[in-house]
Amino acid sequence: MPHTVTVGLDGSATSRAAAEWAAQEALLAGRPLRLLHATTAGAPVGARGGPARPAPARRGAVDLAVDETRADLSRRHPGLRTVSEQVAQDPATALVSVAGPGDLLVLGARGRGARRGLPLGSVALAVTARAPGPVVVVRAEEEDRREAGGRGAVPGERRPAAHEPQPPTGKGDVVVGLDVHRPHEDLLRFAFGAALRRGAGVLVLHGWRTPPYASLAHASGPSRTELTAELTREALEKLDHVLATWRERHPGVKVREAAVPRNAARHLVAASQDAALLVVGRRRAPNRTHLGPVGHAVLHYAMAPVAVVPHD
Repeated sequence: MPHTVTVGLDGSATSRAAAEWAAQEALLAGRPLRLLHATTAGAPVGARGGPARPAPARRGAVDLAVDETRADLSRRHPGLRTVSEQVAQDPATALVSVAGPGDLLVLGARGRGARRGLPLGSVALAVTARAPGPVVVVRAEEEDRREAGGRGAVPGERRPAAHEPQPPTGKGDVVVGLDVHRPHEDLLRFAFGAALRRGAGVLVLHGWRTPPYASLAHASGPSRTELTAELTREALEKLDHVLATWRERHPGVKVREAAVPRNAARHLVAASQDAALLVVGRRRAPNRTHLGPVGHAVLHYAMAPVAVVPHD
């Protein structure tokens, strides 16, 4: 089977919004879409602790929900190739096990908003930390509208009905957080590929840290403002050097770069407000079960879909 886009379904509005985003991505990338529902709820444990089978009534309800989602996506996206699968397994394990390094996993998350943050679910955290390939976490705008109680409505604006969950629809750049000292190819390859498919630009953001010598230099040397300007200039020069090859490979992609002091996660969250996609890296390591601080922060607070890309 060719590389797939796999979306986890649980019957919720957020998972249906994730399925919509995944369908659009599958069409852009020319890949088939796999709808996966995994659960152990209501299922008796098999003999000797083996995999359990869903109870017949629950299996029927699951089949119906998955079939309805598949039919709806096929109707609204002609040409979309879809397959569906239901497994009796905990969702995080199932999602990680079905996807290879070249596959894309898509998950839904509740709500969005930098002001309040998100109690991101254990499934999303586990999958983004363990998956062999990229994982995109999508939030449903429907959640925001319901929590806001209809505030901000434009007179005459058509609002989607409750059964029409919508993924965020940012039309801006693909924003990628990059460490210029370890500019991993996998991360930039994913970001530029996403931008090319969307006809978007790429904004590369690097958060630099004040070096230990800065406090000593400040006492008898340049002012803090001058030092900040100098460190920013040095970081931008390094960024420009790293991105030169990517500009040559993709001359049609508009590339912007920014070097910001200290808290990279905060700047990435701010840049996500109008972004089409926010891309961050995650170190691939044996038995790794958690994200780094930047990845963890943007998953909770970003206002655009977040792609977590593993790298060596």
